[in-house]
Amino acid sequence: MKIGYIFSREGDSEAQEASMVACDCDCIIYDASVNRSKLTDIIESLVPGSILVSWRVDKIADSIKELSCVVRQLKAKDAALKLLQEGVLIDFSESSVIPEQLIDIMLQIEQSV
Repeated sequence: MKIGYIFSREGDSEAQEASMVACDCDCIIYDASVNRSKLTDIIESLVPGSILVSWRVDKIADSIKELSCVVRQLKAKDAALKLLQEGVLIDFSESSVIPEQLIDIMLQIEQSV
């Protein structure tokens, strides 16, 4: 199941929605909360094999630390993350350990700056 996640504080939800429709998302969830509370609810409801679709990485997290947390939650759910603007699908098959390692490296860099 593909679940589109639209996070908008900037009024760009129309462009995000068009991208989600073009991606054939099974459902689209809108979130304008400050703390992305609906994202937490979506992740909790994911089943193995689900794909969380986001327009851009900054719609999922404001920092590498937040992104790392989301990635770990998705991995625990055996779900994937598709970032449309970046053209990236992050899944967690055994052959795909690089995304998590890369995020850990970026987190270390961010913390040392």
